[in-house]
Amino acid sequence: MTSEQTQFQLSGDRRRSSKLSQQPTQPPTAVPGYAPQRFLGAGAYGQVWVAVDKNTGRQVAIKFFEHRAGVNWSLLSREVEKLVFLTADRYVVQLHEVGWDSDPPYYVMEYVENGSLDDRLQSRGPLAVPDAVSLFRDVVTGMTHAHRKGVLHCDLKPANILLDQDEKPRIADFGQSRLTSEQAPALGTLFYMPAEQASLNAVPDSRWDVYALGAMLYCMIMGRPPHRSGEAISEIDSSATLEERLDKYRDFIKSAPPVTDHRKVKGVDRALADIIDRCLATKPSDRFPSVLSIREALDRREEARVRRPLQLLGIVGPLLLLLTVAVFGYRAYKQAIKRAENLALVKSHDENRFAAKAVARNVGTQIEKRFTVLERVANDKGFARLVRDLTGNETAAGYLKILGDPDADASVRAQAKSEFQIMELRRNGKKSTDESLSMGMQSQMEDYLSDRRLPGVASWFITDANGTMLAAAFPRSAGTSPVGDNFRYRTYFHGGLEDDNSEGHVVSREFPPLDKIQLSTPFRSTATNTYKVAISAPVKFNNKTIGVVAVTLELGDFVKFPENTPDFCAVLIDGRPNEYGGIVFQHPLFEQLKGAKGKLPKQIDIGDQSLRADLDSLNDEKLFDYVDPLGELDEQYKGEWIAAAAPVTYPRYDGHVEEFDTGLRLVVERRVEAVIEPVSRLADTLFREAIAALFAITLVSVLLWYFVLRMMQDSLAALRSGPSSSTDSQSVHSRDTIAMPGDKQ
Repeated sequence: MTSEQTQFQLSGDRRRSSKLSQQPTQPPTAVPGYAPQRFLGAGAYGQVWVAVDKNTGRQVAIKFFEHRAGVNWSLLSREVEKLVFLTADRYVVQLHEVGWDSDPPYYVMEYVENGSLDDRLQSRGPLAVPDAVSLFRDVVTGMTHAHRKGVLHCDLKPANILLDQDEKPRIADFGQSRLTSEQAPALGTLFYMPAEQASLNAVPDSRWDVYALGAMLYCMIMGRPPHRSGEAISEIDSSATLEERLDKYRDFIKSAPPVTDHRKVKGVDRALADIIDRCLATKPSDRFPSVLSIREALDRREEARVRRPLQLLGIVGPLLLLLTVAVFGYRAYKQAIKRAENLALVKSHDENRFAAKAVARNVGTQIEKRFTVLERVANDKGFARLVRDLTGNETAAGYLKILGDPDADASVRAQAKSEFQIMELRRNGKKSTDESLSMGMQSQMEDYLSDRRLPGVASWFITDANGTMLAAAFPRSAGTSPVGDNFRYRTYFHGGLEDDNSEGHVVSREFPPLDKIQLSTPFRSTATNTYKVAISAPVKFNNKTIGVVAVTLELGDFVKFPENTPDFCAVLIDGRPNEYGGIVFQHPLFEQLKGAKGKLPKQIDIGDQSLRADLDSLNDEKLFDYVDPLGELDEQYKGEWIAAAAPVTYPRYDGHVEEFDTGLRLVVERRVEAVIEPVSRLADTLFREAIAALFAITLVSVLLWYFVLRMMQDSLAALRSGPSSSTDSQSVHSRDTIAMPGDKQ
């Protein structure tokens, strides 16, 4: 313990010792049949002692009215009169005996063990709100009984509320009380009496007790009476006369702003705060009209508190139910939409796969026709003889030898190419036999090209056994003629998977001609500068390959897909694992970009790696996240696609039926957004309907609660304007009570 604490304790002990030394050691007079035990307290009109009933051994309290000059003995008779009125009321301290003839006179009342409410507040501080309300209700009930019997207390305060062994209140000290029929003024205690009571001409009013009850409840919650402050007390006590003191108190209460601190206390709800405020209203007309009204207000508050969980459940319950239904409904909605989208995607994929197979079969059939025609040409003996005669001609053979010689000088080869292309004798304007052979081969190629039964053919050409082009035919001018150039590095000549792209091509190495008909890999035409594929076949004479005949194709012309749109289209690609793998041969975008001459813009190179399809993804038939490579060229083809691929094959009859895989892949792709759009529209419709349903349910709930709240507001209005309930208490009349002038002793 610190020195300061020690000094404080010693100071407190000295104060208590001084107080005890000033207390009387004997009651003013002996009371027959009672043995005094201890001094209990003193008030404006006398002393109170604790004594023991000698007959029963029961403790009692004896209040002595001391002799003083000008004592008004009617005070004793008045208080006894009121206590007799309230005999057997458990909320009021009970009267046992009166000593009228004693000097001084006294009366004996029951002893209440736990002292006054004021002692409790000073020793322990403010009460918890539930405890304060419970005690207050009992005091209000006691005062309701008193008012019903016509008794107005006129000096209610914590010091006049005694607490029994069960901490229940008993109302005490009716020294200032009045009957409702009396007109004599009665002064209460500062800050517990209303402004209109602080007058020597005031007529007793039940609303005085209403104000005092509100001040008591405020004090129980806050630990001090309303409006009380050191400054106010000093100002009031500075008055010279009682009238001035009362005037200052009355003016102070009327001018003071309404108290609000109690509303900040935890546990003080709006209804309880309103009860306190209405009790403490400055104007009597604004207060509860009676103590019974306070009890009724307390009852309504309690009923509201009891109903509050049900009301909360009535509000929160439907909201929680609505929220639960909304959460699970939304989850079910999302899952249903997801399942519907997946089903739509699966169905679309199945449709795409079916369409891809059908279109691929049609493309295969078209290619098969070209294979059949080319085989017939290659196996035609007359055609083979024409090739043999041309390549075996002495003049032509000389040129072809130079053109096929990798060591020949470039200028010599250029001259040989020029001479081979002309192959004519200008003498006398007559054509030689050599020129006739050359022109006959060229005429043959042009006849094949003009065959209307084979639409989509880009060119016909034939090479010798070393890859030098003997003749070629194109549907339109090809610019520089490829006749005389050597193409043995091309896959359509040697039958391999890739062209030989080494510099100079013809001088790099030897390539033997292919030995069977096949579809070449894509290549860029030296004549038209466009990508093509060729069907090529060996031309044999006496079982010796003497040349290669080929027809080039623009495969896009074979793809007939009437549904072609930016959302649903068919695409033809090269699916072979070579350097050209993934090249897009046919795409709806190509038709949009082709110029007047049927060619793509020069800046678009379909061989560009960025414009090729992903072959790895195309190996899987279930393509739900396919990316169209031409989305790089046009925004309308960007995004996710659902695609299905089918190989382009056709049957071959070589003793038995065998499907020949061309290496091409037909991809039917459909935009994912377009596939799930109907589901999205349905989802939007369902969502709007759900929102409308939630809104309707909410609106109905709000309307129902609107009527409930209106009814509750009516109850609240009644709470503010009607009566309410209260509690009782009891105590010894203290010196704070202002005595009437004629009552001074």
